[in-house]
Amino acid sequence: MPRRRGVLGPPNGYLAPDGVWPDGPFQDDTPQTVLVAAQIAGRLRDVVAEAGLNVTQVSDGLGIARSTYYDIVSNGATLPDLHTIVRAEAFLNTRLWPRA
Repeated sequence: MPRRRGVLGPPNGYLAPDGVWPDGPFQDDTPQTVLVAAQIAGRLRDVVAEAGLNVTQVSDGLGIARSTYYDIVSNGATLPDLHTIVRAEAFLNTRLWPRA
């Protein structure tokens, strides 16, 4: 069975030279995984701001460290895992996963 290509390095490594996480722009060869993660991170950032929540409230609600929240949302150092996305959608009562 052929190996599938994974994400090599941190998600923010796929930003174009003038890109800013999570808004882009991204390099042409960016894996779909990174593009979806960026959409989720941007949506999470926006929903948290609209709700007027601070990082401590959100990280406690998601059961993650504040540094993990920053790594997902602010600087793109890591991909959010499925558990974190599901908890975030429940905690914020909104859909974060991009629609097809």
